[in-house]
Amino acid sequence: MMAQGNKNLLMTALVNVLSITGTLITARALLDSGSQVSFITRDLARQLGLDLSRETQLSLATVGNDPSQRIATPLATCQIQSRTQDFKLDLEALVIPSITQSMPS
Repeated sequence: MMAQGNKNLLMTALVNVLSITGTLITARALLDSGSQVSFITRDLARQLGLDLSRETQLSLATVGNDPSQRIATPLATCQIQSRTQDFKLDLEALVIPSITQSMPS
């Protein structure tokens, strides 16, 4: 999506995420319709009390056919819920330190 001034905007949404204690925690979700996997930050996974003992190997390919990078990362299962409708989704997500970094304007 292109905004005025040729700035790229990524769509986000606020969602509820269910912790292991049954508490709903509001989190910001980055919506990327082209992504083939889901990610969650390590901080949110810890806040939710998710089990991080399962690990998976992942090959990351980037734009421009750069060589894939192979990394090991925890895999966590969580449930996200709509804040406005009766919608729930069980999600397997790769746990990484951060989703994005701050971008200069």
